[in-house]
Formats: sequence, C-alpha cells, structure tokens
Amino acid sequence: MRDFIKTCILVFIILLVFVIVFIVVGHLKHEVELLSRTELSNNDPTVRILYNRVKNKTGLRKAHLVNEDLTSDDIIKFVLDNIEQEDYEKKTIKAEKITCQVTKTIDFITNTGKCNVAIIDNETFMDYQLNYFNTTNELSYEDIEYHGLTCKNSGKKYYCLINDYQDRLLGYSSLDKVYEEKDRIVLYEYYLQIDILDNYRCLKYFDENYCTNYDTEKRPYIDESVIQKDGVLYAHIFKKNGDNYYLEQSFIVGDI
Repeated sequence: MRDFIKTCILVFIILLVFVIVFIVVGHLKHEVELLSRTELSNNDPTVRILYNRVKNKTGLRKAHLVNEDLTSDDIIKFVLDNIEQEDYEKKTIKAEKITCQVTKTIDFITNTGKCNVAIIDNETFMDYQLNYFNTTNELSYEDIEYHGLTCKNSGKKYYCLINDYQDRLLGYSSLDKVYEEKDRIVLYEYYLQIDILDNYRCLKYFDENYCTNYDTEKRPYIDESVIQKDGVLYAHIFKKNGDNYYLEQSFIVGDI
C-alpha cells in the first residue's frame, strides 16, 4: 500500500513538473514574440500604402477574412476599389440610339447619349491579385456590377461602364496601431460603417440636410474620436512576399 502511495505521489510530482515547465516555456515564448515585434509609425510609407488598401472600404468587410477563401468576384471588387488610375485607360464612346458599341461583342445601354468606359487588361488584374493576395488563380470572367461600374470581359480586357454612384454604406476608418513581426505587418484600425438609408443611424452622425440630400451633398467628416468610440476594431495581417506585402487575413478583434 505504501509503495502504491509513493508511486502516485511520484507520478503527481512528475506531472506537476511537466505542467510548470510547459507554462514557463509558453510564457518565455510569448515574451520572445513580444520582443520580436517592432511598433511602426502610422506615417511609415509602407504602412500608408497598406492602410489605403483597406481604409474606408466596405466591399471586403467580414468578421473573418482569409484570402484563400475569396471568390473571383471578391478579388475583382477589391481590384476595382484599389486600382490606380494610371493602370487603366478611359474612353468615351458615342451612343447609337441607346447603345454604345465598345467591341463587336460588348456593348452598353445608356440614357445619356455616350458611355464613359474604363478599359483594364486582364494582365493588370492578375498583377493586382498577385500583389494583394499572392494568388495566380485564373479569374472567372463573369459580368459584374459594383459601385457604379458595370463590367464585362472580352477574354482579354475588362470594359467597365462608369456611372454616377453614391454608396449608401459609408465607411470611416481610424488607424490605431501597427507593428512588424518577422515577415508580417499587423495593422489595427477602428472601422465605423453607416447605412445612410437607415434614418436613425444616419441622423446619429449627420444632420438632416445630408440624410435627406445625401446623393448631392459632400461626404461628411467624422472625428476620429467618434470612430474609435463607436467603431469595430479590426486587425489586418499583411505578409511579406519579395518586395510586396499581401493581405493574408483580416478579422474583428475578439471574434477569434
């Protein structure tokens, strides 16, 4: 009986030692990770570039985004949100009756007598998705309507009819903190989204004149203190790939 008790005590001591070692090693690992983090200035040029990719954008806002799960439509919308003007050309086409014939197979219906069209090479889309998401997957060339753009694909180019557009979902962003860890930059930002067709929510932040005439009024300013008070805290993780950083994942802090 005494031998059995001694054995139990010995086993208990060994297990306790393992638990203590596990806790200590875990704590040291956490401290090493913290030491390996470098806080970056909000005005750092790389930080500004990465922040502009997500700032005020409503299209890809999800509780948890992983770039491997993005659809072709998601990627196309992100590119349309972020594409630089010098990376595509614009063309004005006169309508015959109500139709603007862009190519033999692509046309747009218009009520204005002309069409303003953005012309974007497929290779440009591929370059953007490689830089932004580190993926070379072929996009499925579906017709798409997004934020005032009606886009059709010829197999080689996107032709997008540009219409006047007023987004009813306004996004406001405030950069909180940024740190670099190994090959990643983690960007925290508060994000406040307002549906201006929701009268109660619109009047909470804007005056009645704007909420009634939002389609002709200039987008109002919201102080950063309000964005941080009422907004949702997001983390965006960008991973380094050569000279570029791509969006690896985004999530609402506290949801995972």
